Amino acid sequence: MAPKGNNMIPNAHFRKHWEMRIKTWFNQPARKQRRRLARVAKASKVAPRPVSGFLRPAVRCVTQRYNRRVRLDVDSPLMSSRRPASARSMPAESESLLTTAELTSPSSRRNPTLSV
Repeated sequence: MAPKGNNMIPNAHFRKHWEMRIKTWFNQPARKQRRRLARVAKASKVAPRPVSGFLRPAVRCVTQRYNRRVRLDVDSPLMSSRRPASARSMPAESESLLTTAELTSPSSRRNPTLSV
């Protein structure tokens, strides 16, 4: 049947080397196998590492509604691999970190006592 409407009847005249510009996917099964083997090789290199990321400690949820529930902690200090930027800028064993000021009463807020 002829196409409806006042349109041109398709009659494409291809050039001589049109096959060069066609992208084929005949390598798709081989590429799938190559990707799979690469994934297996990478997993075997880092094998003892936990698969699902950092190991997270189990903690109880905070509020009264959910405190019977146990979940995995999200921001645990065990998970952080780096020190915070403020701690990196100063030396770790500085004198200011070794001494702490403890406020015991309202009158001692003016003159805090240092305890080591």
